[in-house]
Amino acid sequence: VTAVRAKIAWALGEIDDPRAVEALGAAIRDGAAEVRQQVVWALGEIGSPSAVPMLITALRDSDTETRKQAAWALGEIDSADAVGALSAATKDADADVREQAVWALGEIEDVAALPALTAALGDAEVEVRRQAVEAIGSLELRSAPPGLIAALRDRDPEVQQAAAEALGSLEDAAAVPALIPLTRSDNTDVKRAAVQALADIGGEAAIEAIVVLLKDQDPEIRKIAAEALGKNR
Repeated sequence: VTAVRAKIAWALGEIDDPRAVEALGAAIRDGAAEVRQQVVWALGEIGSPSAVPMLITALRDSDTETRKQAAWALGEIDSADAVGALSAATKDADADVREQAVWALGEIEDVAALPALTAALGDAEVEVRRQAVEAIGSLELRSAPPGLIAALRDRDPEVQQAAAEALGSLEDAAAVPALIPLTRSDNTDVKRAAVQALADIGGEAAIEAIVVLLKDQDPEIRKIAAEALGKNR
């Protein structure tokens, strides 16, 4: 009975014992999507690297929820062996699967994922783009990728804000020219993120842009600008 098999898979996940991985793997191709979903969830809960090949198979499952769960599970296991399969999943037909795959790549934090994450910055779904910005920011790169700088021009304010925050953490002067226009944004959160990023990056061009903001109408912007100038003296 399908419900019984699903319940067994759930129970094995709750027990959280790596010895259950082999038994769960045998059920990864169960004829019922409900069972496959529960198996994949259980493998993610157990978190054993030995489950990675099974979950990579599940990333190609015909059932959307199973693919989504597989991406989540691979992010939980955090194995670089999954980067290739997850990168392919960022092009899945389903937006939720793409978003989960991008999230998982951000959890793994492997620079090999950068091409796929950069491509995801152009996804039609805003949630995928937001997740891609955050994932790139988690890679701890030494310089700002052109795709991340380009994300400052995204039509969604939250993507712009996340990109500004990520670029500020990278402290790459190459981002300064693209950040400066955002200090005039109508969106307060975007504006503050851009000012803070410029403050974190520093340098002559950034400071010149920050000086102008000492007279901004937003007291928080004025505060950030004053603190930035004090730090960069």
